[in-house]
Amino acid sequence: YINRLDSDATREALSKPFADRGVKVSDEALKLMLSWADDYPFFIQAVGSEVWNAKEKQGRTEVDVALVQSVEQAVHSERGGLYKKIYRKIKNADLLEQAHKSVAFIEADPEPPKPEQVIDYLEEGTSLKFEDALGIYNQLLDASLFWEFNDDRVYPAIPSFFNYFKKAYERQRASRAKSNSVKSKA
Repeated sequence: YINRLDSDATREALSKPFADRGVKVSDEALKLMLSWADDYPFFIQAVGSEVWNAKEKQGRTEVDVALVQSVEQAVHSERGGLYKKIYRKIKNADLLEQAHKSVAFIEADPEPPKPEQVIDYLEEGTSLKFEDALGIYNQLLDASLFWEFNDDRVYPAIPSFFNYFKKAYERQRASRAKSNSVKSKA
């Protein structure tokens, strides 16, 4: 797993390469870059790379909000590509319903749940046995829906992915409902 960094490490990962090369980054620009990085290594790299390339292309010696904003579409495109891969992996495993249930459970409590709580919740109200729920949990873990961290708690692997997942899941459900409605009228 590519574990998330803490916010201080993310700040350093985004600012240090610029500082090491004498490039000043405004506080506002760094704040915007941090908001897109989500403390996730792939996103940190994507944001830093896009901003650096734009700086080079424009011949700039400092990074301001306007420069960072100029790469917003490229950064969000990279984020979206990763989101689609994760969603597709979950969908192809036929685990959308279980993922939806897990997301709701993880978001419902301000304290991150323990793995066994998520497994029990997946089992709850179904005919699943513990072993089946555990298997589903492990598949969702492998798909990077959520991760376990050192404190034996379950966290979103990429917090912003949960929002993407919920929107994509609702579109999928609406599409399925519309398709079923058309089939029943035929």
